[in-house]
Amino acid sequence: SSTLDFTKPKNEAYQTEEQGVKNPNENASVVVAFAIAFIFAFLVFFFFNEQVKAKDITFVKSALKLFTLAFVIFGSNVLLYFLKLKAFFLER
Repeated sequence: SSTLDFTKPKNEAYQTEEQGVKNPNENASVVVAFAIAFIFAFLVFFFFNEQVKAKDITFVKSALKLFTLAFVIFGSNVLLYFLKLKAFFLER
């Protein structure tokens, strides 16, 4: 959500209205958060369902796959965030 605030700031709305500002960045951030949660829930179901079907895959292996996936996504988001910040402040 902070990436949306940097790339599409709504400073004018905050300056003109004292309260009750409807920021589209907040709505987009909530939609993206729910989408990520649903995708991750599906992946949890997929990996743990795989554990039930194949007897050689343990809970630890499934959890390790999910942790690795979450770590890669987190790392890429942090990297993209800093790259966007760098590009944004170089433009100004």
